[in-house]
Amino acid sequence: MKLAQDRKRIVKRVAWVKGKRYKVGVIVFIVMLCMGCHNGALGSIQEETLDLPKLSLRIDDKIADGEWHMEVLQEPLEASMAEMIYGVDAHFYQEVLIRRSLIDLACEEIVLFHAYSGRQTEIATRLREYQKERMTQYENLPLQYAQVEEAQVVEIGNYVLLVCSKDYANVVQYISSLE
Repeated sequence: MKLAQDRKRIVKRVAWVKGKRYKVGVIVFIVMLCMGCHNGALGSIQEETLDLPKLSLRIDDKIADGEWHMEVLQEPLEASMAEMIYGVDAHFYQEVLIRRSLIDLACEEIVLFHAYSGRQTEIATRLREYQKERMTQYENLPLQYAQVEEAQVVEIGNYVLLVCSKDYANVVQYISSLE
């Protein structure tokens, strides 16, 4: 009799522990899921909430995973470089992400300006001028010239994107689809 009572107590205790563990596991899972969703969110182009540092990391992931066929890119350049490289005054944009290939001859870059309202066209014009300068620079190198010639300057809301890459279509499609 005592053995049966001990056994029932042990079974109840194990069931209670398993139930408690299950509840704790579910709570931990929900917390991790919420943190994962928050940390992975890049924001939205339409709402002008893109998180450019997170987008930069996502760009690295897509290149490393082979989703985008691009050369490895440098770490993001400082916003102050935008005027020197692209001729875009700091008064035209709120923030900028500049990612360029490690080797200049690879001619690959992704540049995303978050423009002040009404400044998108001016930034796009400057980026197209930059593209023409690069074409002149590479006129004796047919592969590089063709790649720079195919570069895309795209205005998406208050964002202006320059993509110079063999895989520019996938890059433009991905960034413009961020909602």
